Amino acid sequence: MKRTEEKIIQIIRTMRNSKITQQQVMTLAVVLLALLALLVNGKLSKSPLEQAKMVGPTKEVQEIEEEESAEIKIYSINNACESYRPLVKEMALRYDMGQYVDLIMAVIMQESAGRGSDVMQSSEGAYNERYPKVPDGITDVKYSIECGIQELKEAINRVGVTGPDDIDGICQALQAYNFGLNYLAYVEDEGVEGWDEKTVAAFAEIASCGKTRSTSETESMGKWDYGDQKYPEHVLRYYAPAAK
Repeated sequence: MKRTEEKIIQIIRTMRNSKITQQQVMTLAVVLLALLALLVNGKLSKSPLEQAKMVGPTKEVQEIEEEESAEIKIYSINNACESYRPLVKEMALRYDMGQYVDLIMAVIMQESAGRGSDVMQSSEGAYNERYPKVPDGITDVKYSIECGIQELKEAINRVGVTGPDDIDGICQALQAYNFGLNYLAYVEDEGVEGWDEKTVAAFAEIASCGKTRSTSETESMGKWDYGDQKYPEHVLRYYAPAAK
């Protein structure tokens, strides 16, 4: 009987790794557990569904369900960021970036989640001429957004992004926003087209003078102690271009 249960658990794991949905996996698991209950009792004293409920999920099934639930994470713009959307629209229109409002919002979400005054973390950028060029140097939200939009616009123009749906181009522009526009000069010198993980790592290695991060930071931001080498991925999880 133990071998039968092990076989059922193996079937459940196989289903989990296939392309069927979690709901289908759990439905089939219920049926299999009901059959196991019948084998144990030797007779059909209850309906299969009742048998399954009576037996309950095994520890293995519970672990699978918990693991699947933990993997489901929804990324969205929070309320703090959304409160700045009217201001973002105003500044985006001023700088001919109206079609990129959703992208700007995603950048704000990644940079600050709407907290603090330098919401676009643009203090150290080329367009900040009023405040110290140090992290969080800007103490005016509107000015932070104004500088950040101009910085992002220059990156988008230099990359040649064709529109809000040009994800390849946007990835390159976003990396330049994070690394600084000198990154684009490096990319051009290397003759690289589009965002490339090896090129990003090579630039970060040079910019960091070969200094590496701790293991935990490496997993989230890349090996080299410079910028965020996974910045496009981090921003784009909040990005959904508005339908035309």
